[in-house]
This record gives sequence, C-alpha cells and structure tokens, in this order.
Amino acid sequence: MSLLHPGLLALLGLAAVPVALHFLLKPKPKKFPFPALRLIRDRRKSNSRRLKLRHLWLLLLRVLAIVLLVLAVVRPSLPAANYSFTTAEWITLAAVVAAVLIAYQILLARWRSQQRRGDLARHDLLYRRTLLRAGSTAGAFLLAALLVLWPYGRRVAAEVRAPVQAVTEDQPVAAVFLFDTSSSMGLVRAGENRLEAALDLAAEHADGFPPGSKLAVMTTAPGEAPRFAPDLFGAKTRMQQLEVRPVTVPLDGRLAAAIDLHERDRQQVAAELGLGDPSADNEDADAYVRAVYVFTDLARSAWGPGGRSELANTLAARERVQAFLVDVGVEGPENVALGVPRPSRQSGPVGGTVTVRAGVSRAPLFADSDGQIEDRGPLPIEVELRTGGVGEELAARGRQSVTLPPGGAAEVSFSVPIDAAGAVEGELALTGSDPLAFDDRRTFTIRAESPLRVAVVSDRLSDARAFSEALAPSLLPADRKPAVVTTVRTGDLAALDTAAFDVIYLLNARAPDAAGMAKLGAFAKAGGGLGVVLGSGADVLAYNVGPAAEWMPAELVGPLGFGVPERMIVSDPNHPVFAPFDPLGGTGALESRDVRRYFVVEPKPEVAVPAVLTDPQKRPPALLTHSVGAGRVALFTTALIVDDGDWSDLPDAGWSYLAFVKFLTRHLSGRSEQQFNFRAADTLVVPVTGTDAAEGGADVPAVLRRPDLSQRRLSIPADADQVAVTGADAPGRYSIARPQAPDGPTAQGRNAAGPALLGAFSVNLPEEESDLTAITTDELDARLGEGRYTLSRTAEELDLTTVRGRLGEEMFPYLLALLMAVFAGELIVGNRFYESEQSAPAPAPAVASTGG
Repeated sequence: MSLLHPGLLALLGLAAVPVALHFLLKPKPKKFPFPALRLIRDRRKSNSRRLKLRHLWLLLLRVLAIVLLVLAVVRPSLPAANYSFTTAEWITLAAVVAAVLIAYQILLARWRSQQRRGDLARHDLLYRRTLLRAGSTAGAFLLAALLVLWPYGRRVAAEVRAPVQAVTEDQPVAAVFLFDTSSSMGLVRAGENRLEAALDLAAEHADGFPPGSKLAVMTTAPGEAPRFAPDLFGAKTRMQQLEVRPVTVPLDGRLAAAIDLHERDRQQVAAELGLGDPSADNEDADAYVRAVYVFTDLARSAWGPGGRSELANTLAARERVQAFLVDVGVEGPENVALGVPRPSRQSGPVGGTVTVRAGVSRAPLFADSDGQIEDRGPLPIEVELRTGGVGEELAARGRQSVTLPPGGAAEVSFSVPIDAAGAVEGELALTGSDPLAFDDRRTFTIRAESPLRVAVVSDRLSDARAFSEALAPSLLPADRKPAVVTTVRTGDLAALDTAAFDVIYLLNARAPDAAGMAKLGAFAKAGGGLGVVLGSGADVLAYNVGPAAEWMPAELVGPLGFGVPERMIVSDPNHPVFAPFDPLGGTGALESRDVRRYFVVEPKPEVAVPAVLTDPQKRPPALLTHSVGAGRVALFTTALIVDDGDWSDLPDAGWSYLAFVKFLTRHLSGRSEQQFNFRAADTLVVPVTGTDAAEGGADVPAVLRRPDLSQRRLSIPADADQVAVTGADAPGRYSIARPQAPDGPTAQGRNAAGPALLGAFSVNLPEEESDLTAITTDELDARLGEGRYTLSRTAEELDLTTVRGRLGEEMFPYLLALLMAVFAGELIVGNRFYESEQSAPAPAPAVASTGG
C-alpha cells in the first residue's frame, strides 16, 4: 500500500481525543429520593450494564470516525488488483447477514413471549436485547471474516503477490494509441464521427501524461510500421491526419504489434540507460510505465475471427504492459445498410439484360441525442438504380420501396440492360441518408462482351447443328446470340485453325485421329476450353491412348445401360457450371429427366465431379472437369442432343437444358470466372482486353482512373488477359484505359468505352462493416484474457482506470463511504443513548398511608 500524503498520519493521535473526553466528561449519577430502593435495585443494575455497553459502542464509533477521516486525507492506494467482491462472495456475505438476522429475530421473539407470560421483566428484556445486538454484530463480523474476508484476502493477495515495479505519479509513460479506422468508425453522432470522437478523447488524455512521456500512434491500416514519435507534439500531429480507411486489418493483430513495439522499446531503453539485463525475462528493467490504448466502437467486425487467440497469451506474458479499451461507440445506432450488389452474371452481350439484386437491412434500435433507446417503428426505404457507360454520369433507371421494422431485412431486384459498349457502370443508392454513409450507395460493373467463338466437331453435321441450336438459339437476334458457332466434321479436325475459337466441342466423335487429338490438347494447354460429349459409338482406345490420354479427365471403360432409367443430380451446386442456376430457381428441371445409358469412366486424380448419376450403388460421374495448362477440359458421359434420345432425355429439359449448355460453355471459356465486382483490398486481379503486343513486344501503357477522378499509370504485359491493380481500395467505379495520345485525348475522351478501354470494375466495402453489433465482454475475455484489460467509455472513466492501472486502487472513495456510514452510526447510537438518559422518569415520592 502506498500513501499520497504520509505525513498526515500523525493526525491519528487525534483518535485519543474521544477517549479522553469519554472519561473526563463522564456524567455523574443523579440522586433521586426513592423510599423503596430495594424494589428497583435489580433494574438499576441492569440499566447500568446496558448503558455501559452503549458507552463503549459510542466510544468505538467516534474513534473509528477520526481514524477513517485521517486515512481518507492521506489518500492510500493499494496495488492494482480486482478488489471488487465476486458473485460468490456477495452471495456468501448475504447468507451470513440473513442467518444472523434470522437468529436475532428468533431469540428476540422468544424473550418477548416470556415477557408477555410474566416470566421476564422488561428491564431484563432490554438488557438481553442490548447484549443480543452486540453479540449479533460481533458474530456477523466473525462469520464474514471467516467465510468472506479470509477467502477474499487470499484471492487479492494472490493477484498482488508478485513483485510489482515501483511506480510514482510523475513517472513517464510510454503509450501506444491504437485507433480503429474501419468503416464503422465513420458513424456520425452529434456532428462528429466515431474516429473524431476518439481523437478528441485521446488528445485530452495525452495532455495529462507526465513530463518525459512518449507516444506511438497506430491504426488498423495494413502495412503500417509502428514506432514511437520523437515527442508528444509529433504524435498529436500524426493523430490529426488520421481518417477512416476502407481496408483495415483486425484489431487483434494490431494490438499484438503494439505489445511487440513495447517489448522492443523496453529492451532498447534498458540497454541505453544500463538498467540491467534487457532480456524478455527482466521486465523490471524499464524507465517507463507502459500502456496500450485501443480506441474503438467495439464493433465485432473490427476483430478477427475465432475465439481465444495467441493475443491472450501474449498479454499474459507481458504483465507490465497495461491494456485499456476505450469504447467510443454509441448506444443503439440508427443505420440502414445496402448490401453488396449481386449481378446474375458479370458480363453479357450488348442488348442483353442482367438481374442485379441487393439486400437492404436496418439496425435493430435507435438512440436519441440523450442516449435514450427508442423504437421508431417501421421505416419506409426507397432504393434507386442508376446506370451509365464507363465514366459517364449515371442516370436514374428505376426505384423500389421496402418497409423495414427495427432489425428487419429485405431484398431489391432490378433488371439492368447492357446498352453500352465496353461496360455498364451502375449503382444502387438510398434516396435518403443516415449516420453511416458508406453503405448508402453501392456500385457495380457489368462487362459488355463479344459472343463466344465456338466450334462443334462431330461425325455427323446434323448432330453438330442440333447442338449449335442450344449454343446459339436461332430465335434470338444475331446481335444477342451468346455464341458464334462453326460446325466441323471430325475428319477435318486436323486442319482446323483452333486459335480462331474460344471453345471447341467434340460431340459424338467415334474415333478422332491422333493428329486431331494432339491439336485439341495443344489448344487446351494454350488457354482454350475443350468439351467432350461422348454419346453413342465412342471408341474407347481413341480416347484412352495417344495424345488424348494427356488431357482427358478420365479413362473410358465402356457404355452401360440402366434397367430402370436414372437421373443426373448436381453434387456440387457451387461449381461454376451450376452456381448460376441458384437465382434462376435451381436445377430441378434438369435433374428430373431420364438417363438410360452412359459411359463408365475412371476419373483421374484431382478431377472435379460436379454432377453424378443416381445409381444408388456406384453414383457414376455424369460431368467431370479439370484444368490442362492454361485451359479447361470437361467430359460429359451421356448424350446432350435429341438424336441420342435412347441415351438421355436431357435435351427435353427446356430452358434448363439451354442454361446448362450456356453455363458449361462459359466455364470452359473462362468467362464465368471473370470478376468485375470486388471487395475492397490492397491488390485486385482485374480482367483486361485489347492488350495486343506493341512493336517489339513491349508492355502496354495504361491509366487507372479512380472514383475521385484521380489517375495512376499502369504497365500491362503484352497479350495479358488480366492485371494486378494496387491502390484500388476506395469504394466506387474504376476503369483502365490507354493513356491520352501526345496530341490530344483518347478517342473516347473521359468515356473510354471504345478501343481505348481495357477494363472496368467496381469496388465495394464488405457487408460486415455495416454490422454495428458490439463485441461482448465474454468475447473480449476470450481474446484478451479475463482481467487483463480495462474498459472505459468516458474521459473520466479513462482517467480513473489509468490511475488504477499505474498507481493501484485509490481507496479515497471507499474510505469516504465508510466514514459516512460510521458518522451515521455514531449519530444513531448517540441519539438513542442521550435520549434514554434524558427520558428516564423520576420516581414519585412515597406516600404514607394511614388507617382510619
């Protein structure tokens, strides 16, 4: 225990004053003429003993009041520990008090019953009651000391038993201010966002640091190298430059980095000042009080996944580094959030349409400016669709309204026409506003693509033309067909210019020659898509030996028929071929068609099987896919055209069959994996087109245009179909285009949708950032260790917890509370004592009676 003013302990001598006054001013007995002293002798004796007990209690209370007053003035503090009673200790204390009160009432009721029967005089009852009160008080104290205070003292002593570094109030502090800069900290309340409130609180607290202190400022921005600033002014200047960042790392990792910074600095200081061995096991060799302050809104999304982490072990090993969590969040924030748009496909032909869906959610509760939680009832919300060409000003295309109660969620859906060359840029936006702005507007990009170039190779051109109808339905206008199809006889395969196609299908080809198989293998390895539909009549040897064996995903065994027709079922609904079915209602129509014959195959290692047949014993593969070089190969083990009707009825599945052929073709071409809508990140891999090699094979120069219209130069390898983009972490619409010509702007100016456009994409912040649910105390205990951190919500709480952490537990408020209780007890006992003396009735003089 330490004392702030130890010299004032001399005032404890004043505790002798009540003792001296007690004996010097002891009241003298008053004399009253009583004719029958014998009758009241017993009562006088009882009253005298009872009054002596009250004298003693009054004396003790007065002495204790002076002692507590002196102790409160010297302001003692205890080593840092958990001095609060635990739940079990409170329950035990309550049980002790209840047991003593029950025993007191039982004995008192028994004595009063004896008095009513005449077996006990009133003065004896009063004397026994006084003794019972004293005994009950003493018994309660002894029981509490034995059952509560003794275990409590052992628990607290265990927390402070380890030697603690001596700390004075003016010892310099080495502090790390860690600011949560995630998007949820942008929530505005009372004209400032949560980060601004945290910065104000941090600056005010730093002003109270002792001279010689130092400060490091950290954020949750990725790639930040923490270090202590040369002086507090430099650290405060750094704080003034902080802002909410779209891309952040979890607080867990940054807190671990702050502790590591302290350890490195402690070892450096110890070595420079010669404080002893600066090893990790000698933490007393330090000139600073060390602390980490985490300023956050406690949103769960700012913390890493999982429960207990290595961070708790790190904090336990670095006991001298104190951890303070400062909650700058608000109670019951009001927020309406738009989810990230989900286009039904990332690209499509000009003239087509894409369905864009997005969720809309509302925070559960609302807190007014006074912090009172209020249920505002259902809220009408309007979402507007805006679209336009690349770089153009977006125009409103439609609106949808939903009504959400607190905590409610809904979904909006818009049909977006692809009516611009290059790409269509768009956004979904709330027509109103709320305290958290980043999720009021979400952007998306849909790439306008050219039709796929597909070759269908078959023994019979009629089969090829039948399959071509599924690839490019004749009912569609020429400018809206998803593919341009060329039919080729199997015998002409060796002469086919495979470089002119994106996808080649080998359909019902009995035995292609080795040269043709080799050409198909080279096509796939170079990045092409190759689909093999076996159907009837395939020669097993032609597909199992020679060049085909290098790229086939399975070895053929032979055709087999089912006694009872089976079905094809999807075994991997997340596969790129079947995932697009989900918003369309699923694959039920495709899975309801009969399959009577198929080819038995033996899949090779690392081959995906996204669809199987329903034979309950074998579950034979229906569709197999794998990668070959830069391309993809798919094998379908049953028929996909009507002419092979004795094999399967899959072509009778209507739109589901057409969608399957379309999605399979897009997967083979690689377009189904192309992404133009991303979550904010440090590095994005963006598809590009038009990067034909310049003279000498030099890289293609390009310009990245950001949402704020700023630009940055890029260099794209010649003939590349994708490029890694850094610095695209802000939400909004981006484009990649060739730079301006030396003599003027690009051919399309700001709207680089023509030959100058190389790529376009959109970036959105993750939906998790809109979830303002606070992390619970149990979760914090699991991550940081129970009792290893303190949580504050105001400047006053922060100052108090800091003092406790540095100097120990301040006993002043507890001593004042106890002093008030003692004064109250003294007044009660004194009043009852003097009242009993003054109200004692004088006995009446005896009157002699005479007989007559």
